[in-house]
Amino acid sequence: MKAKAILIPILLFGMAAIVHSDEGNSVVEHTIQEQGEIVFSESEAIESLLIIEGMGSVGTGFLTEIKGNVFAVTNLHVISGFGDPKNPSVSIKTVQNEKLNLEKVFGADDHDIALIQFSNSDSFRDRALNYKPNIQEFVNSGDKIQVPGNSKGGGVVLWTPGEIKGIGATEIEHTAPTYSGNSGSPIIHLPTKRVIGVHTSAMPNPVQSHLERLLRENPDSAISGDTRHFAFRLDTPRSWYSIDLREFQEQAIQLSKWEEERQLVVGFIMSFLGYEPEINWRVDNRLKSFETDFIETAQQLSTGRRDFAGTDGIYDYYSIYRVIHPEERARLKRKVLGQLHNYIDAADKKKAFEKGRIYPFLRDDYRSEVDGAEWLTKYLQENKNFLSE
Repeated sequence: MKAKAILIPILLFGMAAIVHSDEGNSVVEHTIQEQGEIVFSESEAIESLLIIEGMGSVGTGFLTEIKGNVFAVTNLHVISGFGDPKNPSVSIKTVQNEKLNLEKVFGADDHDIALIQFSNSDSFRDRALNYKPNIQEFVNSGDKIQVPGNSKGGGVVLWTPGEIKGIGATEIEHTAPTYSGNSGSPIIHLPTKRVIGVHTSAMPNPVQSHLERLLRENPDSAISGDTRHFAFRLDTPRSWYSIDLREFQEQAIQLSKWEEERQLVVGFIMSFLGYEPEINWRVDNRLKSFETDFIETAQQLSTGRRDFAGTDGIYDYYSIYRVIHPEERARLKRKVLGQLHNYIDAADKKKAFEKGRIYPFLRDDYRSEVDGAEWLTKYLQENKNFLSE
């Protein structure tokens, strides 16, 4: 059943921070101290952290209080495959193995952040990580941070230190090494012991040129290393929308299918151009049937009904095409182009995109896939010689 999104005006600007006293915290399992000023114990935050697992994905979450409500916070991409929240394979647990039962889920309008309301949330209020908005007023480049999370899965919280590299309008760049499973980890600002962001992604940062390598080796370079790490700010979403997890999962699956189809078609075309594609398009039964149909039709149309044999199952399409009479080539070309047009089905994708209510988190990617399908259609129309004359 499709749920209509309800935009709710939870404005994160100006949220009141809840300050917890450190008095009475006599047990310190592990202490991180920098320059005699910053003292932060893992035991202060360990009960606020969440291990998230479901539908083949792993991630991290944490508890925090926003405008008087206690939420579990993580990334939208972490929960995109959940589907039915009552599915036993979906699990959001504290490190004490306490399970949180989902009630409502909200997504940030332009951030990869999810807020999860859960039953009995008030009993977790004293565990909520301290949060403070307007981080540009107290966070500076070089400030020390901790990024705890379910690194590489396994249900174990690992603590990773780092520094703030820079602050943007919606994101934070930091240096704490992160892995799959760290998605949804809190960025804990050590000078204030407050959560300032939600870790989202690690991006490859390959050297693109000799000049860039020289710049990268400069000790004063702001960019260094082969990976860059980013978190979304928790204080900059301006509105939130409600999410039906089943519908959200369906849209994520559809998007993944479109993306895979686009990549497979590109691989198919590359094969006909004589290049070795990066993706094995033959795993797709429809495209494999196009190839089989092409070979069988070419055999029928060729002089003497030649038997085309592929090396390790790979055919030389250009050579096959060249032994067919020019008039029959045009017939075969139209057939293959028609099959690819039907497979891509750009018009249907565009119609589904414009007609459906796509969640904002997925909308840009949906638009990109529609654009990609339309581009492929245009390419086939304007470059029919990919089956070379």
